Amino acid sequence: MQHPECRRTGHTNGTGSRTTGAARFVAGPEVRDAIAVAARLRETNRMTALLPLTAEDTDRFAAHLMDTLPALAANPLPGPRAFDLTLSAAGLTVQEVATIVGHAARADVTVTLSPVGHRDVDDLLALAEGVRREHETIGVAIDASLHRSDRDCLELAEQGARVRLLRRTESAPRSVAWQDPNEIDLAFARCLRALVPAPGYLAVATWQQRLIDVTGSVAALHDRDPATFEYTLPLGVRADEQRRIADAGQQLRVLVPYGPRWRPYVRERMAERPRAGVQAVWRSVRPRSAPIIDES
Repeated sequence: MQHPECRRTGHTNGTGSRTTGAARFVAGPEVRDAIAVAARLRETNRMTALLPLTAEDTDRFAAHLMDTLPALAANPLPGPRAFDLTLSAAGLTVQEVATIVGHAARADVTVTLSPVGHRDVDDLLALAEGVRREHETIGVAIDASLHRSDRDCLELAEQGARVRLLRRTESAPRSVAWQDPNEIDLAFARCLRALVPAPGYLAVATWQQRLIDVTGSVAALHDRDPATFEYTLPLGVRADEQRRIADAGQQLRVLVPYGPRWRPYVRERMAERPRAGVQAVWRSVRPRSAPIIDES
């Protein structure tokens, strides 16, 4: 079955003929499938971040990345690219990650580290800070729903770090994360308020329209250069909105998953639903002189 974004490339997504839902969210089992989808996306001015869904073993995962980078280096796609590295920081050293990031930089690929769960955040932030001393392009993903993320975003803003801000990445317990959707949106907005004025590159990873609109408004209020931030949406989610953002001259990146461990990822995507609350979000980020947004 071909992915909807690469029907004219001749590649199939490899997830099986009975997995129509999976075909929407995952490029296929091999990196060549992801590159084919990325090429198709670039035709509509959309950038890509490749998300490998491969072995959990960190040594095997690192080996996979080192084998994959030459394929990305040979990829003739124009414009900036990013390789999204999603793994637990446990067991990895600064030097190991720095080696991967260094090879990636030579292939014109940036790397964003994402925690698998809330227990990984301390190790991941320490790891990213250590790597950043040698490679300033290292990025880190932050889950806005975690109670700690307000403080983490303020610290990352002071460091000028590259951040990908996500609304929510896991169902963390109430003791460490906001549960109410409006509270999560407000937490996302507080993180935006810290990160938008900061000098570091910012990726805003949400497909919820109210948060996309709030991000654009806050960026405009702070005269944020469109070249210094982007919107990130997953493959198969709101393709029309992806094209609208890109056609408007904003930077839009699509997270393109690939690999044999695609089933858990697809289950998570299928379970997610958007919710409301733009008025409360806007109140939390607007300056006193800015108008209230009319929801009608």
